Amino acid sequence: MVARMILMRHGRTYSNARKHLDTRPPGAELTEIGRQQAFDTGRRLRNVTSDIGLAVCSIAMRAQQSLNLALLGYGAMPLDVPGVGKPSIPVEVILGIHEIFVGADYDDMDSSEAHRQYNIAFEGWQSGDLSAGLPGGETAGEMLDRYVPALMAAYERANGKDLFVVTHGAAIRVLCIHALADPSITGPHIDNGSLTVIEPVGEFGQWRCPMWASND
Repeated sequence: MVARMILMRHGRTYSNARKHLDTRPPGAELTEIGRQQAFDTGRRLRNVTSDIGLAVCSIAMRAQQSLNLALLGYGAMPLDVPGVGKPSIPVEVILGIHEIFVGADYDDMDSSEAHRQYNIAFEGWQSGDLSAGLPGGETAGEMLDRYVPALMAAYERANGKDLFVVTHGAAIRVLCIHALADPSITGPHIDNGSLTVIEPVGEFGQWRCPMWASND
């Protein structure tokens, strides 16, 4: 069986709750709901894999908090003092897998114009347009240029075991639109705490996705 990439979208944040675009690290922290989502995702992760070789997350605060809580739920962190102590699975905070940047004019904004521009970019991302992005922000192609090498390097460091990745919604979408042999499976929404499983078989663009954005 091929080792897999298991991608988790971080838990709900205060920016999510306020509907603010939040793409520049460190970003907002998790809400109490988000913390519970992350822990619960870790518990569900037990049903997906029992063989994680490496767990990584982006440099965003929400991703680091979500990874810690997910590993606690999974049983890979000390249970008596949450968040303290060495996990039984190697953990890394890595550069390159943070959210696609929406630009300085729109980051941390909740205006109708910010959301209008985001929706335009979203339609481009969903259609596979590598040049799509908000004015002043990253394009899909620019995001992939930093994201894919960082992801593949982490996958290699997992040493033939599954790689667990806590990352971001739009980043997961852009990655999968271009990585998968069948990008049509990528639905319109990726919930906080959901899990996506990728089998990186063959060339980038021919990978398989047996689980898309599941909360089950």
